[in-house]
Amino acid sequence: MGRVRFSGSYSSVEEEGGYSRYKVLKGEQVSLYAVANTGYQFTQWSDGESSNPYSFIAENDRTLSAAFEVQPLTPIETEFVTLNASSVNLDESLSGSLNLDPSIN
Repeated sequence: MGRVRFSGSYSSVEEEGGYSRYKVLKGEQVSLYAVANTGYQFTQWSDGESSNPYSFIAENDRTLSAAFEVQPLTPIETEFVTLNASSVNLDESLSGSLNLDPSIN
C-alpha cells in the first residue's frame, strides 16, 4: 500500500513490527510524507488530516499512520482509424510497401 517517511531532528528511532517510533524534542518541527506504492494513493492520516506532507510542531506523544486506497483506473479515450490499402507492392521475399489511406470513423 505505501510507507511513511519522516523528516525532522530526532534523538533516537526504534523499529518494531513494521512500525518506527521516533523520539523528538518538544517544540521541534516534524514532517511526515506518505509514499504510496504503485497502484495506490494516499487518502489521509489517522487523525483525519489529509495534507501530504503533514508538518506540525511536536507538542505531545502522537501515534499517526497513513491510509491508502487502490488508485482508480483512468479510462483511456480511444479513437479508431480505418486504413484502406490503396496499393500493395511486394517482391519475391514478400517484403515491400503498403500505401494506406486513413479515414477517421
